[in-house]
Amino acid sequence: MGSSKAPALLTEGDTISLARDQIFVDAVEFQRLVAVGTEESLEQAATLYQGEFLEGMSVAEESFEEWLLNERERLHELAQESLAKLLSLYNKSGNSEMAVRTGAKLLALDPVQEAVHRALMRLYAQQGRREAALKQYQTCVALLERELGMEPEEDTKQLYEEILRQGAKRKFAEKAGGRPAAADSRAILVVEDDSVTRTLIDGFLNGIGYEMVHAGDGADALIQLGRRGFELILLDLHMPTLDGMKLLEILSEKKIHIPVICLTALTGDQVEVRAFEFGAADFIRKPIQKEVLLMRVKNVLKSGPA
Repeated sequence: MGSSKAPALLTEGDTISLARDQIFVDAVEFQRLVAVGTEESLEQAATLYQGEFLEGMSVAEESFEEWLLNERERLHELAQESLAKLLSLYNKSGNSEMAVRTGAKLLALDPVQEAVHRALMRLYAQQGRREAALKQYQTCVALLERELGMEPEEDTKQLYEEILRQGAKRKFAEKAGGRPAAADSRAILVVEDDSVTRTLIDGFLNGIGYEMVHAGDGADALIQLGRRGFELILLDLHMPTLDGMKLLEILSEKKIHIPVICLTALTGDQVEVRAFEFGAADFIRKPIQKEVLLMRVKNVLKSGPA
């Protein structure tokens, strides 16, 4: 008994074609779903888009290759546009978890979309995932430098600093309210990006009875300060991501009263003047001498917080 289903392959003379109503083409369905533009249709479109159009196909024909390249670029851009719309819809509805996933998909398509990095930073901060927000900024900085040889836009830098300030403000508001920082032991925070200098400082201060905790830059230092208390900070002024002077400024603004000894190889009096203006307790020039470091540390620890 023959099938009543209409044929998918149509022939007419020397011409062979496909009956569009009898076949499913993912690229065609993807474009239809994007055109509908609802949250549900865009979610389906995002699931349907799995990579380059006709990925892996190559035909040694110039006109075909040109058409294929244009189609791939067009559909890739359409995928980005649809995910951007979906991200906006999730943000408006407050669905932060799906917004984060959508932002990650967008960056997989184009890792240097700085606006998407900012969106993820905001989302992580709203979720209370401050470390993830700071890490997203660091990822953005590294990608822009590697792929484009550029620094982040001013909006991105300002958002990063605002997240840092908010974290410091919350932490030290908790302290002011009487809740102690976790594991408040006798500890010195060494904020230094150079591993050799960190090891040297550890060796110089070995035996004075304090635990040494390390941070690679100012952002890492703020994370450490959010976890526990410290009796002293040894702070290198010249570091990537968030330098020592900016960290000093944040500590000063938030009235965080932990004594800071600044370390620097920079020359000139101006850097020293600025450090003291932001509340530094002392200042040591590099290369660091053991006797000088020991004397300054013991003097500052005796005098206590400013």
